[in-house]
Amino acid sequence: MKLSAFRRDGRRYVQIKGKLPAWAAKLPNTKGVFEATHELLKAIRLNVKAYRPALSGGRTSVGFGDRTGCATPGHLGSLKGTPFFPILAQQSIREMTRTGRSPDDVMDDAVFGAIQAGWTKGFGADADHLKTEEDITRTAAAGFILFTLDVGEHIGKGVAVMGGADLQATAAQNPDFARWKKSYLGKTFLGVTYDERTLLETIVKYGK
Repeated sequence: MKLSAFRRDGRRYVQIKGKLPAWAAKLPNTKGVFEATHELLKAIRLNVKAYRPALSGGRTSVGFGDRTGCATPGHLGSLKGTPFFPILAQQSIREMTRTGRSPDDVMDDAVFGAIQAGWTKGFGADADHLKTEEDITRTAAAGFILFTLDVGEHIGKGVAVMGGADLQATAAQNPDFARWKKSYLGKTFLGVTYDERTLLETIVKYGK
């Protein structure tokens, strides 16, 4: 069985050459040419390993995130001759909302684009900037397997303008305060020296 994909008159099609597998034979087609509906692309994703999102397995990866649903073949073309593993479906809920797409749309576009490009080396799918449990559930149901959680709304705000006493009192409420103070105060990590003010701000902002 060999898959190929093409566009014609504003519509998308997938052609399956060879004996049709059972999961494809029951779907509407004309001599192995199928309209690339969500039902078909989902069936391909679930039944053909090359088009099922996978983990990078330690390979160096690069995220693309096709915002238009048309750019994936070009993205994959840029990888020829490189060792990079592509993360094709990489979108945030905010981006999906602004572009009028759903998690299913993004995944379908990635699968179709990979078939169109003749890409069979696998790809990843990262649901980006997720803020709610509902977002995680929706993207997982669509086949995403990586989840980047946006915890921005849970990070302490206003620390830069807090007075020293308030900062000290708030930081001291954290049960790990004494341990962190002993481990970090006066030390430098990645170019940041944790003087008392910097350490207190960090604990208040990120301690939770």
